[in-house]
Amino acid sequence: MNVMLTLIRREFWEHRSLWLTPLAVAGLLVLLAAFGAHASHGPRVTLQLDGREQLFLDSLTPQDRSKLFGVQIGLFLVPQLLVMLVTVSFYVLDCLYTERRDRSILFWKSLPVSDAETVASKFLTAILVLPLLAYVLSLVTGFIGYLLISQRFSSTPWVGLAQWNTLVWLRMQALLLADTLVAALWYAPLVALLLLASAWFRRNLYTWVLLLPVGVAYLEYRVFGTAYLTHLLTYRSVGFFAALGLHPVTSLGGPMPAAADLESKLNATGLIASADLWLGLVAAFAFLYLAVRIRRDRDDS
Repeated sequence: MNVMLTLIRREFWEHRSLWLTPLAVAGLLVLLAAFGAHASHGPRVTLQLDGREQLFLDSLTPQDRSKLFGVQIGLFLVPQLLVMLVTVSFYVLDCLYTERRDRSILFWKSLPVSDAETVASKFLTAILVLPLLAYVLSLVTGFIGYLLISQRFSSTPWVGLAQWNTLVWLRMQALLLADTLVAALWYAPLVALLLLASAWFRRNLYTWVLLLPVGVAYLEYRVFGTAYLTHLLTYRSVGFFAALGLHPVTSLGGPMPAAADLESKLNATGLIASADLWLGLVAAFAFLYLAVRIRRDRDDS
């Protein structure tokens, strides 16, 4: 365990963007909460809830405020997750490829650490540590941001958008944590596949990763008239959200779902029983095994 923790710390030493990028996003969200849209004292702001007619914000019921609060807490995690997806993609593509390119692999192989431990540490960093980091930062950022918004919106027509609800907050945090862990399992095969590509290709890594799937999918369509590869990649990329029935939530001026409806849509625990999730994990272990074997035999020296 100590070896694995040290290897994971090594990833953050070598790839500082892994922690600098989410911290920058968290700081930006706090700044937006502190100095964002002006809380005007002018005409009362209106919006729609659950398809009903427009309501005045200063006359919202407690139920309406809980609905708004649940939606807003859920949306605090969105920027962190989007940035985390991009960060993880570039990290797993770069981590094994770069150590061969700059010959640092010769130093790391001289240490009493196996190739399996090294690849596992990179995989765990991408699939577990970074998602949990994004979740924790979103939790802290959301709490601080909501305090700032409450202060700015007090004594304004926007005060109805900043009503704290501890019970809804606790439920949403538990739900978002469960979703983060389930999403990590769902995307494990894609992360492992990118790690395999990082270990396999000797040069022009990003060109191969972008063009090879497109070329194979095009060849499949031209020869067999099918699109199984395209469907598979699309399903594994966005299937997690599609399986949840999650649709974009409109902002002010459009209908917002109730907090209870949002919690129902965000509940990902049902995917644990999905065969696709477990088959994906089997594929992930196969990709990781190949990545370990390739790293063991290839150092480009």
